[in-house]
Amino acid sequence: LKIRSLGKGTLPSWSPGSSRIVYSSYSPARGIWIMRADGTNRQLIDESGWAATWSPNGRMIAYADASTLEGNFRIFEIVEDTFFSPSSESLRRLGLLRPERLAWSPDSKRLVFAAQRKKSGASADDATWTLLSLGFNGKANLTTLLPNVRPPASGVTWQGGVNRIVFASTTPQAKHEQLQMLAPEDGTTPTAIPGQFPNRRNLSASWMPDGKTLIYVSRPPRP
Repeated sequence: LKIRSLGKGTLPSWSPGSSRIVYSSYSPARGIWIMRADGTNRQLIDESGWAATWSPNGRMIAYADASTLEGNFRIFEIVEDTFFSPSSESLRRLGLLRPERLAWSPDSKRLVFAAQRKKSGASADDATWTLLSLGFNGKANLTTLLPNVRPPASGVTWQGGVNRIVFASTTPQAKHEQLQMLAPEDGTTPTAIPGQFPNRRNLSASWMPDGKTLIYVSRPPRP
């Protein structure tokens, strides 16, 4: 195993063919960047973007728009070299802020993400999160999956080949983050994934490309 530095950056996402990487960086300029897998040919896509993820079909990159507090997210269509924001009006209508933690469906036709709804007079720690699904094949269609999610500490991931979503959240039964699984077409009640490490913070889940193996980070509880 050979380890080498590709430069400054965070939140990398591979292209499906593993030839390029999209990532976030503050240097040499803040925003969303694309580079070849060897670290060469760096290109700034959007200086107001953050936390990008590449679609499974390789044609699009979705990321959060960090230019305003309200926020939105954008999609960069690579072939056409164009950008569009499919959900800003819908998010405003629902009173949601700061969409984050984007994940593509295996067929690249939908995005799932969490958005914050801050209660009047409440601190950011008391904000309510909503888990939503956006289909944009033609007219954008925003669907609320879970209206009240305890603050998700890490990303959302969509299982390849199966319509199941995994995210980390606390629950009334568990004060530490646990991995929850949701099948959007079968209802809106998530279930805890069995076999997790008990009494630990389980988060940052990611499916392997074959959809058969789930990896995640398990941390000790906060002091």
